Amino acid sequence: MGESNRTTGFAAEYAAVRDLPTDELVEKYAHLVRRIAYHLGGRLPASVDINDLVQAGMLGLMEAARKYAGDRGANFETYAGIRIRGRCSMNCAGWTGCRVRYTAGCGA
Repeated sequence: MGESNRTTGFAAEYAAVRDLPTDELVEKYAHLVRRIAYHLGGRLPASVDINDLVQAGMLGLMEAARKYAGDRGANFETYAGIRIRGRCSMNCAGWTGCRVRYTAGCGA
């Protein structure tokens, strides 16, 4: 019985996020971009500008907002975090060697 209530709650959450316009999703989850960018930036060389990571992460967030389908079982924050990290990893590739990217969690 508890499982049914939990499933219903997830469905309501997916519907609420899915119905938000893209720009509202981006505004609501912009804090996630900053959190991930600062987390990754702390593991990268000082030459990497945190603002570049934030900019790349925002592109990932916008992509996530456009492509999110809540019926696949992941909540939006989880899905967006993957997209944000992916976008940051694309930028990390130009700044660092493979060892640093792997250590920072930027991919590879």
